[in-house]
Amino acid sequence: MVSSRIHGGSFVVGSASGPGLDGSTLAAATGSIVAVIQYRLGAFGFLSPSNETNLAVKDVVTALHFLQEVLPAFGGDGSKVTIAGQSSGASMVRALLATPSAAGLFQSAILQSDPMVIPQIVFMLMSEGIDSIICLQDYGFLTTSAFTNLNDYFISQLSCSASDTTCLANLSTDSVLSTSMTVFDNAASIDPSLGSFEPMRCVTDGSLITSPLDATAFFPPQSKPIIVSTVADESGKIIYGTYTSPVSESEWEQAVQQSLGSSRAATVTNSSFYAIPSQDASNASSFDARTQLEALGTDQIWRCPSWTFARLFAAAGGTVYVGEYAVGVTYPDNEAVPYCTEGDTVCHEDDIEIVFGTASDPSANQTSLIQAMQGRYKAFFATGNPGGGWTPVSGQETNAIILGGSSDGSQADVGACDPSFWGSAVQYDYQVFDA
Repeated sequence: MVSSRIHGGSFVVGSASGPGLDGSTLAAATGSIVAVIQYRLGAFGFLSPSNETNLAVKDVVTALHFLQEVLPAFGGDGSKVTIAGQSSGASMVRALLATPSAAGLFQSAILQSDPMVIPQIVFMLMSEGIDSIICLQDYGFLTTSAFTNLNDYFISQLSCSASDTTCLANLSTDSVLSTSMTVFDNAASIDPSLGSFEPMRCVTDGSLITSPLDATAFFPPQSKPIIVSTVADESGKIIYGTYTSPVSESEWEQAVQQSLGSSRAATVTNSSFYAIPSQDASNASSFDARTQLEALGTDQIWRCPSWTFARLFAAAGGTVYVGEYAVGVTYPDNEAVPYCTEGDTVCHEDDIEIVFGTASDPSANQTSLIQAMQGRYKAFFATGNPGGGWTPVSGQETNAIILGGSSDGSQADVGACDPSFWGSAVQYDYQVFDA
């Protein structure tokens, strides 16, 4: 059995040697070979003077071909490859699921915290004193037109013309990286569908990636088993790292308005899903609306689009197991945000050291979940079924389970991820921009 892991980092940073990505413990626990893949990042992986798309995706496909060649020498079985990724690594896994030419290179897939929504921070001055609003946007893969707009800007920032191959060949790595970051910083103003957190990303080019794998288009037939997971407080770092002091209800409404526009914002702010808890309703003026922003961000960026994807993938013939981590290990990126280090919060990336079993001093709850998840992964690598009573998606029922803690294995609350709300009453931005 082989687990091919794809690292995260918004497609601009990260590596196979990132914190917690040592695969030795996971390999020993699951009886598998763990290979962590690297690929070109930023402009090197997603932009090109020749207008070529998806270079980073092609890197990963090449790596999977390489694994097929070398696995027998390590006692591995090329027919038992599971691809897995966290954050943008999960987005890359989703891209591979939409790449017909890669279908024969893996048997199953795991997507951890796939950010199917791209958050954007808009800075502005307001009478209430707030100086930034987080716009939560969900654009999925890039369209070819969005890629063209981004790539044209990239070419315009180079010190060479696109046809001057000699000049291009002599550009330094530092020069291209500098231009890449200029593109990253200005992407949202180039094309609003790009967002500003992950503008350089996979493209539905119609040749390599043939489907957006979202609610805007017909889902092609699927047959592979997959696991789709998120964590309980995905947007904790974004919200509490940006808003370092309490937020008022008026600021909450402005943030939602800025993100969603008047019609969708009204549906969200008037819904029971994001209402002030009843025990705090009598003191609404002192309520910290970061609680609402965090819940909204977690639902809109990760949880609900992941559940929508899971339902669509299952409806197309795939077998999908959905889970939500209620226990995690604080990842180094999150240590500077108190919200992510206090209490029982599980912020984005806090599932990494659970899966890899690389926590330095795990608690009893963390140890229990590490063992449980590695047992589930071992079964999934071997059979495509994680076992333990984990029921796959059926129709509109995701049958999502809680991962960790006293409620491990029990059904997760559907909440706003009910198909009648997100994706229907409140459309995802990719439905608005990319349909």
